[in-house]
Amino acid sequence: MKWRSYAAGATIVLAVALALFLGWRVHEAWVFEPAYDVADPDYAHFTREFDRLVSAFEHREPTARDTLDLAPLNGGRWTTACLFGGYTDPVEKLERMGVRVPQAEQRRMAAASGGFRLAPVEEFEVVIAYIDAKATTRLIHFKNGFGPSGQHFERCVSKPETVMPIGMTASASAGQSGLGRSARQQPLKTSFHPSWT
Repeated sequence: MKWRSYAAGATIVLAVALALFLGWRVHEAWVFEPAYDVADPDYAHFTREFDRLVSAFEHREPTARDTLDLAPLNGGRWTTACLFGGYTDPVEKLERMGVRVPQAEQRRMAAASGGFRLAPVEEFEVVIAYIDAKATTRLIHFKNGFGPSGQHFERCVSKPETVMPIGMTASASAGQSGLGRSARQQPLKTSFHPSWT
């Protein structure tokens, strides 16, 4: 009879311990945030640019006049730069286009998918990916992008072009979920040239 009382007590202790462990894991997943690249030299500058866009979009819809100048990115040392908004997977998209993404960058973006996040780049976040002259790909993860207008945003620009349109262009059709394109900013799937991979 005594052993049953010990077994019941041990079962209760194990159940409480398991409940505490699972509760902690759920809490950890709920409040999870990835390590944003706040130490990157470009983080502060582009955070101000994103804030400028968000401020403008509070009062109106994005238009073709809304742009992001990527010229200062990495001190100007880049050949192609891409912008990925909320609910996107930059590594998957870049690799599908034949761009080699370094293992360290792949691991960082995989770690960003923790918790209850739906994608490596969540709702209002943004990632700037760029390829330098040595064909090295680098990703900069920002906590805040340019608001709801940035969700599902994927666009690249290649030098000599450095200005990326953010808003809808005249060629974008009504009801289209993507954000249109100009003659110089091609759709993401055709933005890269084989020599960059």
